[in-house]
Amino acid sequence: MKLVIAAAMLVFATPAFAQKDVHVTVDGDSVVKVIDRVEIRKSTFHIVNVKQETALVVRDSTIVLQLTDRGLKNIKREIKKEGETALGKMMHAALAGAMEEFLDHGMEYQLSDLKEARVEKGVLVLERKNGERIFDEMKVNGEEVLESVAPEDAIRFAAHVNRRVR
Repeated sequence: MKLVIAAAMLVFATPAFAQKDVHVTVDGDSVVKVIDRVEIRKSTFHIVNVKQETALVVRDSTIVLQLTDRGLKNIKREIKKEGETALGKMMHAALAGAMEEFLDHGMEYQLSDLKEARVEKGVLVLERKNGERIFDEMKVNGEEVLESVAPEDAIRFAAHVNRRVR
């Protein structure tokens, strides 16, 4: 399993003690903050993708994109498998520990910067006030996260978010 997140290299290269303060600039005036994963059950509202590997979580003033417990477990299992093949055991142990630490985080985006949420051709779209889309190119296992949400869940999520931003 491969996780592709625009900020992966930035966070991966950051020491563990500093990761709580890492921000990823989406553009000049908007920031996605890397945070510890949140408890989905305690969220205001959330949806998960069809494979139940990623979640979009609505909090008081933010949306968080993160792996679910299942997604994290699946990726950890795949990381361990990789150590049995190509990577040397010592190198693998160091990389696996760092990667697992990185993956146990979410990407948080401020609702105050969001113009609207909508569904286009069955795909969830989260649009900023300046017209740019957020979480648009995030992928898990080669699959775009926003495209991997069931259309009916995307519609419910968009409606909930729009009530919050308007």
